[in-house]
Amino acid sequence: MLCCTSPDAGGAFSACDESIDLAKLDEASYEVPGEVIGYITNNGGTGNEFCRFRDKGTEEIYVGLTEEAPEDVTVSFRYEPSLLDAYNSNNDTEYQLFPVSAVTIPGKVTIAKGG
Repeated sequence: MLCCTSPDAGGAFSACDESIDLAKLDEASYEVPGEVIGYITNNGGTGNEFCRFRDKGTEEIYVGLTEEAPEDVTVSFRYEPSLLDAYNSNNDTEYQLFPVSAVTIPGKVTIAKGG
């Protein structure tokens, strides 16, 4: 939703528009591998942006699959600073990691067959 307020009217005028026009995307070059693909999200599959913490906080990570698991699937996690270093280098950014002592990551989780 896009909302605008006019300061010229003392903030008394506002307008909102829930429609967004997007250009048509040519999906012909996309390849679909024909297999189950895993992904992570921060809130059970309804979003894809992780929250930002100023001082401290908690964020849960959820693992999802694009289709039902054909068998039990075990997913491993690890704290890997070199990935952020590479991202920062490739994108001219300076994101910082939390200290490893402040992060709790499960070693492995299992998604049951059919889940």
